[in-house]
Parts: sequence; structure tokens; C-alpha cells
Amino acid sequence: MWQIDEILGLLNDGKWHNLQEITSKTSLNAITVQLMINFLSSHGFIKSDENGWKIKLRPTTLAFIKEIQCIEEEDMRAFRVR
Repeated sequence: MWQIDEILGLLNDGKWHNLQEITSKTSLNAITVQLMINFLSSHGFIKSDENGWKIKLRPTTLAFIKEIQCIEEEDMRAFRVR
């Protein structure tokens, strides 16, 4: 699952990204990136521009990931306090 995590981490900025950029900024090859993008798209996590050249996280997906990150940070702070 780390492959999807790598892509989601890159898309977490909420901006548009193309396949070449995602491939160059991750440790994944173009075929793996395309497979992961197809998976994320078919499950409604990402959207593409009108030409289909660029993708980004859907606002609901981005908000969900941000919320998870906040919860994880709170858990880490609570763990350090113990």
C-alpha cells in the first residue's frame, strides 16, 4: 500500500499534477503510477482536468486526509506526554 501512500503524499498539496511529474517525484515507474491513478480515479478519490492530462485529489478526499493527519499528530503528542 506504500505505493498509493507515495502518490497521495504528493497530491496532498491540492494542486494539479501530471503523470510525468508524479513519476519523477516518486520512486515508482510510469506503469505503476498509471495503475495507482486508475485505481484512485475509479474509486472517486481523484479528479482529472478537462483534457485528462492532470489530476488532483477531490476536495472531500483532501479534507479526509488532512483530518487523519491531525488525528495522527494528536496521538503522537499524547504518546509523548505519557
